[in-house]
Amino acid sequence: MKSRLLKAWGLVLVGMALVGSPAGAQTGGPIYNGSELDYQPSPLRLLSGDLMVVIERLAAGTNSGDLYLTISRDEGATWSEPRMIVGSSLNERHPALVRLPNGSFAVFYLVAEGGGVYRIHRSTSSNGRLWFARGPIDLGWSTHTEVNPTVIREDDGSLTMTYHRLSGPSYIARSLDGGATWDTQKTQVSDGTAALPRITRRASDGLYVVTYQVNASGGRLELYSKASYDPYDWSGPASVVSSGSNSHDSQPLTLEDGNVLVTYIEQTGSNAFDVYYRTSADGLKWSAATRVTSTPSTYDVEPHPVLQGTPGYVTLFWSYQNGATPYVDHDIWMMKDLPITLAR
Repeated sequence: MKSRLLKAWGLVLVGMALVGSPAGAQTGGPIYNGSELDYQPSPLRLLSGDLMVVIERLAAGTNSGDLYLTISRDEGATWSEPRMIVGSSLNERHPALVRLPNGSFAVFYLVAEGGGVYRIHRSTSSNGRLWFARGPIDLGWSTHTEVNPTVIREDDGSLTMTYHRLSGPSYIARSLDGGATWDTQKTQVSDGTAALPRITRRASDGLYVVTYQVNASGGRLELYSKASYDPYDWSGPASVVSSGSNSHDSQPLTLEDGNVLVTYIEQTGSNAFDVYYRTSADGLKWSAATRVTSTPSTYDVEPHPVLQGTPGYVTLFWSYQNGATPYVDHDIWMMKDLPITLAR
């Protein structure tokens, strides 16, 4: 049976290559080592333990994207060759992959529809192989600049999405029907202009934590968080996640013990970004940073963690610059066993 599955998915070997990593972590390597510009990964660990990742593949020079899917049935040792699931003449980027309560899948993503119009679209699949574009979702706006969705599935089967408006604040919306329709309350999360809002929820007490990035002096970006037990009330103060450095691409995740992890990147040289993480018990007070990668002449960007299955560890995916020039040839890399040190 296993050999037939491997053949059906066209699995290819992972080439593991050394990057700097914390003690005890398995070193990272590409899940598919091609010449394409493979950027943001959206990973999902299934109940079976299989790993599914949707990535955006960009055209070098234009950064116009399509979405590709790859799967591993052996804990990341081998992966299927990435296969297009969303592709057209439009620019389609920033996937957010979720598994629905009935076992089907949905991916949400931004589409540049032309004429300055940006909307979040949805595609669905019953089995992860055949995907069907369902078009844009209605979030209540009369003019459309909605981008960069992140979507989580809650224990009751509902979906919660964060997104932002171009040059505007970050927002939350919720869906009770698998993402076909969403509330149109336009609930604002950030205090002002913010980008890349991403969300996690702690099931034990219902705490939501959102992290996002804002412009700071000197052309830097800084990271902030907000926490709330009510997805429609974000009136509490924002807390600093990372300031004083050029920090991007935060992604929170609730760990098995209820602590919140946030992975992100920080500029570490004139032509280098590396992956870091911090932890928090409440989504507001964060630990000192732990450095995950050390690649002094390349970009490590868009880190996205998933639970590894063993408490105290996560599996991390990110986009690694494979060459001298960023945004020409990137590969999606994986670190299978990243140990997490909690806040003290």
